[in-house]
Amino acid sequence: AEWVTRTVSLDVLNNLICADVDSLSPFAVFERTQAASVVTVPPASQPYSGVVLSAGLVTANGDPVPGRTLQFAVNGTAVGSATTGSAGTATLALAPGQVPAGLYSSGVEVSFDGDAEFSASTGVGDLSVARAPLVIRASDASRVLGAPNPPLTGTVQGLIGGDTVGVGYTTPATPASAAGTYPIVPVVTDSAGRLANYDTQVINGTLTVTYDVCVLFDQ
Repeated sequence: AEWVTRTVSLDVLNNLICADVDSLSPFAVFERTQAASVVTVPPASQPYSGVVLSAGLVTANGDPVPGRTLQFAVNGTAVGSATTGSAGTATLALAPGQVPAGLYSSGVEVSFDGDAEFSASTGVGDLSVARAPLVIRASDASRVLGAPNPPLTGTVQGLIGGDTVGVGYTTPATPASAAGTYPIVPVVTDSAGRLANYDTQVINGTLTVTYDVCVLFDQ
């Protein structure tokens, strides 16, 4: 008898184990080889308010590979992992605002580390993250002629996650201004650099200055 090395795939190995092994050399050594795997990353267009990444893991023949963990990264930064389902697809939902708005050409990298059955593989895909709408609106106000301006306020609608912007409000009207209407203008500051993720609409309010009412009685 002599040593015989047989390199077989998993399915063939299983069949051999179930077959008549007496016909094999008593010294045969079987080496299980890994089947090739392929990571597929489809291009995606996602909103800044919530990016969802997906990828597939298949065999070289295109058959799905379920139950495997895929690692996701965007622009070289790891963002999480997900497990493939029965169709071989893994989906990862990111936190709102986690990925800045912009175009990421081949910016999504998904990797599979491999295991006893399948080899490691990596795939890349394009990602487009759309800016979110943001509305900054000054509230209307009024006062009588000669009075000081009331507190100027407004609303900010559409900020995502923990994003913040500074907003103040100003008007050219003074206590000496004539009766009429004056704009209330939002003044926006962006020290955190978040406005690049938004399509921002700034809406003025109106300050109305009126005459004080004087009622005369005929004696």
